[in-house]
Amino acid sequence: MNLPKEFEYYLQRGIAKKSDSDKPRAKFLISESETSLEGLNERIKIIGINNKNANSIIKDCYDIIMELVRAKLLIDGYSSSGNYAHESEISYLKKIGFLEIDISFLNELRYFRNSVTYYGKILDKEYAKKVYDFLNKIIGQLKDAVSEHKANFLSFLNSIKDGEKVGIIAHANCIDGMASTVFMVEILKKKYPSVKVDINFISYTAGLLDKLAERFKKIEINKVFVLDLNVDIDMLDEFESFRTKFDVCFIDHHPLSPKLKIDNKVIKTCKEDCTSLVIYKFGEDLTDYKKWSWLVCVASVSEFSWKNPDNLKFIRSYYPNYKPGDENSDLLKLVDKTGSLVIYYSKDSLKAYDIILKRNFDKIEEIHKEVSAELERCLKDFEKNAESHFDKHLYFYFFKSRFSLGSKMSTILSVRHKGSTIIVFSEVEGTDMIKAGIRNNGEPLKYTMTDLVRAGITGLENAMGGGHAPASGGSFLRKDLDKFKEQVKIFVKEKIKS
Repeated sequence: MNLPKEFEYYLQRGIAKKSDSDKPRAKFLISESETSLEGLNERIKIIGINNKNANSIIKDCYDIIMELVRAKLLIDGYSSSGNYAHESEISYLKKIGFLEIDISFLNELRYFRNSVTYYGKILDKEYAKKVYDFLNKIIGQLKDAVSEHKANFLSFLNSIKDGEKVGIIAHANCIDGMASTVFMVEILKKKYPSVKVDINFISYTAGLLDKLAERFKKIEINKVFVLDLNVDIDMLDEFESFRTKFDVCFIDHHPLSPKLKIDNKVIKTCKEDCTSLVIYKFGEDLTDYKKWSWLVCVASVSEFSWKNPDNLKFIRSYYPNYKPGDENSDLLKLVDKTGSLVIYYSKDSLKAYDIILKRNFDKIEEIHKEVSAELERCLKDFEKNAESHFDKHLYFYFFKSRFSLGSKMSTILSVRHKGSTIIVFSEVEGTDMIKAGIRNNGEPLKYTMTDLVRAGITGLENAMGGGHAPASGGSFLRKDLDKFKEQVKIFVKEKIKS
């Protein structure tokens, strides 16, 4: 098929128009394309590509590509409408350096997609496979085209002055939050030797950002990095208030809240691009790659970043023999040990951070043995005493331990009971709160764990919850435990029935 005309042709005829840059709308389209791509990959992984789903696969591939193309147009201040709008959008790729062979294929795909949508044309699995391969070939270049994340990060970094006090707020009890902080501090120290960094690891607890705001004001901190925290879902009002008081760079890979006020200091990535991996790559020339390659790989595996083929390739550049799920791999053993360290110091994440910073692997090994023994005790108790529903599709388990094992337990149990939703409860020491770790490792999921936890906390006082599709967490008052469980059961019953 012929190439589309030059983009200026469509501008002259009013099909494409110059307008103001619309980055919030572009971010939404990028997020939508990532969600659609994730769903498409899961569908193909489960059922493959055949003649029955060929048309659907082709349309989905085209829509994912075009959402990113439109996002790029919006970022650059263009929009298209009316007849030949899609053709004009594809022509813009010529302007930004895409290969003519790829533009020609996409233009052909546009034609066939229209034939399917408007004229009922039936396409075969061979062409659907070609289109899916093309999507995987071009998706990286499209993502690079729409990403301004690194430029925005460096712009914020360059606005800091040497000797200035900088705050870091990161996710407590989390390898990704810990690793993100290690890399961020190294970047700051390398660029500004006299910078003073104030590190704070926090959990999702109402009021914590307000307390930090008071302290930051007292010690004259203005620049703040918020890392690997889903605050735009769980603590939105508090976070927006915090942003009015400080100059904040927010870097996170949890789902984006549509209510979050977007600016160039908000860096939201897809869930597979975990926060520490993003910062590690941002820190090119400032991060000691040889020193910290083990930690970025540990964090990436702990966050299932390997599900993105590019990230798996990155991990294997340091650990060539790594295979996802191989419990005997050296990398997965290191993930397990680092996870034990984070659990051991769940009440004082700075101690875990210090051990990681010193790369004290003997101490990590010692702690891992102690945590593993306690974890094994709790896992055995789960099999004896967990409460199950809907033919073992849903499990509730309340446990007591001197360690914060909920997240790790739910992860392990979701693998052992694949396809079941595992919810483990524990008390938050010194409070009247209960926290829940929730995971389902099934493919495909009948519902997301984010939707489940939101259904569970609906109407509960001082409750919050959020996370990813396969894994989430929440907290609520102890008196509402039975109410939470009942609301979850109602939600799950409806979902598995449909």
